[in-house]
Amino acid sequence: MNTFKRITGLALAGAMTFSLFTGCSKTDEFRYSDYLTEEGFFKEVDPAEYVTLPEYKGIEITEDILTASDESIQEKIDEVANANAESLEITDRAVEDGDTVNIDYVGSVDGEEFEGGSTEGNGTEVTIGVTSYIDDFLEQLIGHKPGENFDIEVTFPDEYSNNPDLEGKDAVFNVTINHIVEQKVPTIDDAYIKENLSDQYESLEDMKAQFRSEIIESQRQNYVWNYLTENSEVKDPPEKLIEFEKNVMLSYYESMVLQWGMDFETYLEYIGVESKDAFVEESMEEITTNAKNTLMVQAIAQAEGLKVEEEDIKNYFGVDDYSEYEDAYGIEYLRLAIMQDVVMEYVLENTVEA
Repeated sequence: MNTFKRITGLALAGAMTFSLFTGCSKTDEFRYSDYLTEEGFFKEVDPAEYVTLPEYKGIEITEDILTASDESIQEKIDEVANANAESLEITDRAVEDGDTVNIDYVGSVDGEEFEGGSTEGNGTEVTIGVTSYIDDFLEQLIGHKPGENFDIEVTFPDEYSNNPDLEGKDAVFNVTINHIVEQKVPTIDDAYIKENLSDQYESLEDMKAQFRSEIIESQRQNYVWNYLTENSEVKDPPEKLIEFEKNVMLSYYESMVLQWGMDFETYLEYIGVESKDAFVEESMEEITTNAKNTLMVQAIAQAEGLKVEEEDIKNYFGVDDYSEYEDAYGIEYLRLAIMQDVVMEYVLENTVEA
């Protein structure tokens, strides 16, 4: 039951969730285990002192939650179709507004090529009306055909932080259109499933049945999570929990941008935040919410004597050997994160149909 994986900066039941298990902590001198007991609870913090829980046994699940609409099932089928779309290289028509186009270009100012103004023959894909280029660069592609080579004239903006030397200058880009990119989306039917997805589905009806079950289960989980968060009363968390959640968030983002080949300071500059402290300040409401949610989960676990067993950890990661994660985060943090799954499993098992 991995739907409720631990996240930072977003409500657990939100549409955009991400697991923190993506990289090691990079925040200076921050160790998850310093804050946690071996069982995954916060050291020297009694969650019952901070949380007044609602009645969480016997939550009523109404019929609408146990129903998946045809539209929602079709949306998931469409997602499968789009994920399996074939990318085609079109060369026999002119470029139109909204097209995705593969192009090469070399830019120059006063006849001199400038750094960063060329694709160096590697080609790049742009979508007219979506991709952001200077001036009306992309709009000037409209009407030209693949194979054509021509010049585009543009003017750099008066303020151009990417290269201040180009601010306000006229430039010429020699452009070659390589091809237009079109996506051929397959029709998902029994024949397509038999040929391409038989390891997952027996037929279109089987696919629909699986999607129906997934949608209903997701709705149940979201309803129960929202019920718990909306009806629990949680006092302001102790400062050590806020510090913990702050460091968890920073560790996540530092690891994430490192995978992009970027340091955290550059990332902050890119998103227009002046400092790490400012980044934390802007995220403080979400950090506090996450700390409160963690206290709520731990309060239920404590009240019911729930523990994260080794089998729970294996199921969470889908592997028998989770030593890579234990080495990176420590068993304490794994148990804290997975406690969420264990608690939700317990509460869901104790729901009743209205």
